[in-house]
Amino acid sequence: MTRATRIVWVGFAAVVAGLSIAAAVIWLLGGRWFIIQTPSMAEYAPVGTFVLGMPAPFSTLRVGQMILFHPPGNTETYFHRIVSLDQGTLNTKGDLNGAPDPWTLHASDLVGAEALHVVGLGWLFEALPFLLVGGLLTWLVVRTYVRPLWKFPASILGWSLVISVAAYILKPFVRAVLITKTVTHDQATFAVVSTGLFDIQAHAAHGTTRALRPGQLGSVHTSWQNLEGQYLADLAPHLGSWQWGVVIVAVLAPVLLCTGYALRRPPADTAMSPTPLTNDPE
Repeated sequence: MTRATRIVWVGFAAVVAGLSIAAAVIWLLGGRWFIIQTPSMAEYAPVGTFVLGMPAPFSTLRVGQMILFHPPGNTETYFHRIVSLDQGTLNTKGDLNGAPDPWTLHASDLVGAEALHVVGLGWLFEALPFLLVGGLLTWLVVRTYVRPLWKFPASILGWSLVISVAAYILKPFVRAVLITKTVTHDQATFAVVSTGLFDIQAHAAHGTTRALRPGQLGSVHTSWQNLEGQYLADLAPHLGSWQWGVVIVAVLAPVLLCTGYALRRPPADTAMSPTPLTNDPE
């Protein structure tokens, strides 16, 4: 293992250990965390948002506050906003929902009040199993089968593959949920909400286009139908110039790292050939 690789692994292990200790302390203090899986909280907490809730006395809660809770008779965790409080009970609502939730909550239903929420961080936590297993496999293969001269580029290739597989499976970047599709007077209306990390552009075939931020709801319309009589819509990233620049650099990073490594290394024949011996005349 090279010194650079050892430093990376030590740093990675230190981060994992630190997060594990912090998680254990928070759990012992009654904290609970949650990753948003549905778009009900709109732009405040889009899909993939990491939410941390901490215990809070019922008397300290207020209208407009965000809470984690289990609906009565349900073990599923929700993250919604308090819309009313009344003598030991409360009602909640998702920001994107048209009406309050159908249940009334008591203190026993609460998981915690919002202490922290970080948009997008939940995707990283969901990717951690892929990164840990893939990183370990990459290290084992490189350590066992790859010659020293090729260990660094092989590690870069392995990690690129691991990240690509995780991104392909989770699909965190460009996503949307179709809320409703209505057809009136031969015109289709698609109501969609963006659920990925990137801003997107929703487009109805031969119809209107709408740019959407993560968690934002919007509608597109079209009167065009294909030969099967279907109304169609699609999605595409909607990024600014600097955002495209970041994406391009991220995609090219493995090539740039391997190129820089190759330029710093001596040619293989020079590095591996023995130094010729000469006999000095007496």
